[in-house]
Amino acid sequence: MKILLTGEPGAGKTTLLKRFIESATDMQGFLAEEVRVDGQRVGFRLVAHTGVTAMLAHVDSVSPVRVSRYGVEVDALDRFLNELPPLDPSKPIYVDEIGQMQLS
Repeated sequence: MKILLTGEPGAGKTTLLKRFIESATDMQGFLAEEVRVDGQRVGFRLVAHTGVTAMLAHVDSVSPVRVSRYGVEVDALDRFLNELPPLDPSKPIYVDEIGQMQLS
């Protein structure tokens, strides 16, 4: 079974996924959490089921790879993914945010 959830920014997609993950067992994957300062979104942090984290994008990034106002940390994304264990095909997988930053 595959489920794809779409919606406008701020609609609650990540929040819904977090609640689903909390109620399920043996899930594997990662979330893209907003980083906020004084109520303003300034970046995105990846958080894996293993606890590994990485800054994916930030407004203060000097990365030449840009999506809107965010510099995308391609090397940090590569390191993050390489730190994850191989996926177990018998367990459900979740991926939050399949978008321009993740596809850079």
